[in-house]
Amino acid sequence: MLSPSEIMVTSPDQEFLNRVIELLEMNIMDAKFNAESLTSALSMSRSAVYNKFKEYTGLSTGEFIRRFRLKRAKQLLETTDLTVKEILYMSGSNTASYFTKCFKKVYGELPKEYQASRRQEDKATKEALL
Repeated sequence: MLSPSEIMVTSPDQEFLNRVIELLEMNIMDAKFNAESLTSALSMSRSAVYNKFKEYTGLSTGEFIRRFRLKRAKQLLETTDLTVKEILYMSGSNTASYFTKCFKKVYGELPKEYQASRRQEDKATKEALL
């Protein structure tokens, strides 16, 4: 018999978002994975998926995917020594200029600048601990 603490209750909305994140994680490096691919994988109509994204996040499906990819790129810039070019491919982009433009629009600085400033912060933190 299951105890109440062992029963996980999730709303359909949470299940939807969990499935979306799972699909995006599985396809993050595939530059061709887009809103159409996502709606197909979810077995839902494009308009139903779009409406859910607008309701839950305020973003279109395509913008949500783009932000998800940019967030992954940001994490990689913060935590690895990979080049910006390697990171843009790992986050599902195949055009450096578009990636750079989108990154700057969302985070306010170019990926290379962001990476350099984080490395400088890390260096300062390490020096302060010594």
